[in-house]
Amino acid sequence: MQINAERWLTRLLGVWLAVLVVACGQSIDAPGASEQGTPSNHSAPVQMPGPRGVVFVAANETHSLVELPDGTLWATGANDSGQLGQGTPGDRLVPMQVEVGSRLLSLSAGRSHSLAVRADGTVWAWGRNHYGQLGACPAVLHRRSPRPPV
Repeated sequence: MQINAERWLTRLLGVWLAVLVVACGQSIDAPGASEQGTPSNHSAPVQMPGPRGVVFVAANETHSLVELPDGTLWATGANDSGQLGQGTPGDRLVPMQVEVGSRLLSLSAGRSHSLAVRADGTVWAWGRNHYGQLGACPAVLHRRSPRPPV
């Protein structure tokens, strides 16, 4: 059996981060806040509200994606280009579930787009596509929900 060290280390880092799921910077004031939360900055780590038992985290400066042990995907943060995969515009300050239809092997959070590799080996992409980063025709500027490249 061949072991892919890079993938193994990436998953291990994701699990390690998940054990400590905390957020610095833009966050919400307290667990139990309204669905949209109240934005505020934090100079020290605070626990994120929402799902527990995270196994993988992907994040950038504007949005975060987390995967739970049951394979569900959750997203929070900026959503100006549909990068949260909610199907509708509007930022989310509390994690919301994203429908990807299958267990995930990997996640990536680009500046304004997101990618997921499903257990069946297909890559699903959503969010901004101005440079073709979704693998879709450049005429498609935004995808607000996950789907495979066309």
